[in-house]
Amino acid sequence: MNNNYYNQNPYNYYQPQYQQQPIQQQVAIPMVYVNGLEGAKSYWMGTNQIAYLRDNNDDTILYEKKTDNVGRYQMKAYKLTELEVDNTTNSFKASNSNDSIKTLESKIDAIYAILSSKNEVLKSE
Repeated sequence: MNNNYYNQNPYNYYQPQYQQQPIQQQVAIPMVYVNGLEGAKSYWMGTNQIAYLRDNNDDTILYEKKTDNVGRYQMKAYKLTELEVDNTTNSFKASNSNDSIKTLESKIDAIYAILSSKNEVLKSE
């Protein structure tokens, strides 16, 4: 007698094996606006979460608030600056921070010269 016959399911005809395609999960991080540092501190979160909070008073500040498994939070703040993109090379353009510092220094020197000349006029009177 063939033992394989009894081990097979007679109703189990052809069953195609489908490979399940991996599902790419897209995580949407909503941007929450808060009123300053105090608003970020008081923003309620559950345990083991992370939130990115944008300062409503100064849109160049971004807070990162993380909670641990008991609900304690850690917070970091970042100052956002705009970067110019060079589309021809697919890179960022060189920063002009040295130029802006030199411009600021020259303005300070001009103000200092004006104040010094006014101070000398007052001394001579």
